[in-house]
Amino acid sequence: MSRHTRNIRQRWVIEGTLELITPTHLSNGDAAFDVDMPLLLDPLEGRPLLTGASIAGALRNYVNEYLSNYEFREDKRSKKDLWVEKFDPHPDKTKRKKSQTEQLFGAARRNDEGDQSPLIVNDALGNPPSAQAIELRDGVRIDPKSRTAAEGAKYDLQLLPAGTTFDIGFELIITKKADADILCQTLALALHGLQTGKIHLGGRKRRGFGECSVTAWRVWRYDLTKPADLKAWLIHGHDDVVTQDEKAPESGPNILTLLGQSVTLPEDKRDLLTITANFEIDGSVLIRAGFEADYAPDVAHLESQRRGKMTPVLSGTSLAGVIRSQAYRIAHTLSGDEKKADQFVRDLFGYMPTSEEESDAPKAASRVLVKETEIKGDYKKLVQSRVAIDRFTGGALESALFTEQPIFGGQTQITLLVWPPLAKPGQDVSQKWRAEKGLLLLALKDLWTGFLPVGGEASVGRGRLKGLTGEIVDGNGCWELGKKDQPFVSNDDPEILQTYVDALVTHMTRGGA
Repeated sequence: MSRHTRNIRQRWVIEGTLELITPTHLSNGDAAFDVDMPLLLDPLEGRPLLTGASIAGALRNYVNEYLSNYEFREDKRSKKDLWVEKFDPHPDKTKRKKSQTEQLFGAARRNDEGDQSPLIVNDALGNPPSAQAIELRDGVRIDPKSRTAAEGAKYDLQLLPAGTTFDIGFELIITKKADADILCQTLALALHGLQTGKIHLGGRKRRGFGECSVTAWRVWRYDLTKPADLKAWLIHGHDDVVTQDEKAPESGPNILTLLGQSVTLPEDKRDLLTITANFEIDGSVLIRAGFEADYAPDVAHLESQRRGKMTPVLSGTSLAGVIRSQAYRIAHTLSGDEKKADQFVRDLFGYMPTSEEESDAPKAASRVLVKETEIKGDYKKLVQSRVAIDRFTGGALESALFTEQPIFGGQTQITLLVWPPLAKPGQDVSQKWRAEKGLLLLALKDLWTGFLPVGGEASVGRGRLKGLTGEIVDGNGCWELGKKDQPFVSNDDPEILQTYVDALVTHMTRGGA
């Protein structure tokens, strides 16, 4: 770590109001007696705590992804080949080239002699809509073969509801030697991602949790070479100090305008696949809530707080599980090789070893983000009574009467964001990436036509969706779905979509890395 004193010339203070769009899990890392995964709370006030480390880590990862600033190298600490942030290993520190990420967020993990971050990120305390607003969710791992809950794989977790706000704060230190333009550009890129909902926070981000946005920004620029600005910075944030020397902030909804970076954002180097599709519920759907209130039906559809009221939703975990299971069946049908199909799907949807498998088995995060979505429109919540049948007598099973409250009708939107596979040195993953796109297109087709049900009780006709309109976007084009009373209508060459499916068939039948 550098031991030289920084010659600070300017300090920029940036504050904003961050609002959660979907439920968010900010874990404390421990299990409680009544819940497996509780929230992290401030010990003094009991309010939800969003740590500065979590915010900084999310911003840093977003900038690295946006600028394609990862490489496959040996990690000095673990002695394993991992995807890590790029780092110039030049032995002469004065000749090392720093990436934009290093300049703003400090030294990379492998650089033990790098500089500290010029960006200070504060902890933030949450303001839930009400004291009783914390949500409880059930979770379970589904066996892809049997499509039933895996043994011992059930858990529950606490979630902050949508609408919870945090007052976030940053301070950018600009020294005499710092490249202020680069710092400002990188900071604008990171905060713009936070503002527009492209950065998710907390746990299970790829399953719809943690979506957020910033609704208001306030920026103070202090030039510490000027006595008036130095005094104003010293009293900033001290509400007990009443003085005319306090500086008024620049405020507005767009951080790019406030930082002067409206036209200079760098090129987005991510080759993302985005699928957005609108559906209507053909009949009824039932995703079990797990925690029913008193005097409620035995089984009710999952609801989550939106805009101050409970709203039925299709959870990202359920949608991702359904799509992953169908993707496995498609891959296995094409290849006939169970292990190959399983590995192909794991590379796309992520993998965490189970207790029965070796603990050192390779783990992988999901490259598919499935957003949690509301059910809107003219839907109804109707209670139905059902009874279990004794298979031997054909009569009603004793004490087996139960009630359900599924959702009938309504419309919803399903959104998938997919990251491409990372290429190791000398590796070409373009064919695999096209095959993965083809796999997701086939899964979308099954959802679109109602062949792939969502939620529980598919055997009695629940969970069927009917595709209305949609859009597929990647680096090769943009395709609209469901226009002009036709199932699929393409603005760009529709044959490109067919090449993705052809690549999947080739990859699964003839092999591929």
